[in-house]
Amino acid sequence: MNQQNVDMFILSKSNYFPDSSIMNIRERLLSCDDSFLNRILSTKFKSPTFGFLFSIGLGVYGADRFYIGHLVIGILKLMLTIVFLVSYIIIEISEDPNMIFFVFFILTVIGVIVWYILDIFNISKEIKEYNYNLLLTILN
Repeated sequence: MNQQNVDMFILSKSNYFPDSSIMNIRERLLSCDDSFLNRILSTKFKSPTFGFLFSIGLGVYGADRFYIGHLVIGILKLMLTIVFLVSYIIIEISEDPNMIFFVFFILTVIGVIVWYILDIFNISKEIKEYNYNLLLTILN
């Protein structure tokens, strides 16, 4: 590809990829022929900003993981939230809740909160890695 097209692509999409990969992307694009240009420009890369906002809003339900195609992790995250809600309901409707339910509830609360916070901080990085791997797949 010519240098102008490569520079325009990198300028418009640099925030979609890890910072450490930009030079590698530039070199790979410069070594490709122009037939890859339409495929690359028509590729829908996932937005790290949208993923971050998605993680804040619906991340507790695993929606952020579904967004980047991590179906198993998304399902596990959703199941942990469901277990948390069920254990909360059992404690609330129980006249004398068993200590096991209370401990289970506390553990699921900790699990949901920790996983939610970790994903908020990591989801943008993972989306950028996903986009980089997608681009490398196109270029190979």
